[in-house]
Amino acid sequence: MTWEVAPNATSISTILMRATTASDLSGVEYYFTCTSGGGHDSGWQDDTYYTDAGLTAGTLYTYTVTARDKSPQQNTTEASAASSATTQAATTDPYLVMSKPVYSPFEEIVIHFGNAAGNATDWIAIFLPTTPSTNIDEFQWMYTDGTQSGTAGITDGTLTFNGLPGGTYQARIHFNDGYTIEDSVDFTVE
Repeated sequence: MTWEVAPNATSISTILMRATTASDLSGVEYYFTCTSGGGHDSGWQDDTYYTDAGLTAGTLYTYTVTARDKSPQQNTTEASAASSATTQAATTDPYLVMSKPVYSPFEEIVIHFGNAAGNATDWIAIFLPTTPSTNIDEFQWMYTDGTQSGTAGITDGTLTFNGLPGGTYQARIHFNDGYTIEDSVDFTVE
């Protein structure tokens, strides 16, 4: 196996990577292994992208990737060369990170967030990138506790949104039911 995108830090607590696409008539799945630094293995998955989340700021993590076919024999490749990335230095600024930059149409959208204010009504929404910050025409939204009632203040976590049709979108985090954009990140569905 080889890397299409070697591991690279996308925030203080996330590292994104992508395996080169392999092919087999029975289908292929991928396993990303963290070999040093104390990160997380992916488990066998169909997606060539993997985001390791919940990592420690300013820490070096090393990964390999392996593929296997989905035949009854589950033939497995040799592991890729090891590749490392260091998470970004600690910050107190709020941030959003997509689990990957490009999603398939109607695939679940996973957003990691950190350094929210801790209010029960801090919220994350998906908009068109051109939508003004005071416009409430979001496609989907939820409070950082994963509800639409806002019962617990969560500062760091992961939210999963329903998939969307093809297009370019922007995820935004807002504090305390306000409309000031504390951080935003663009992503694509294609």
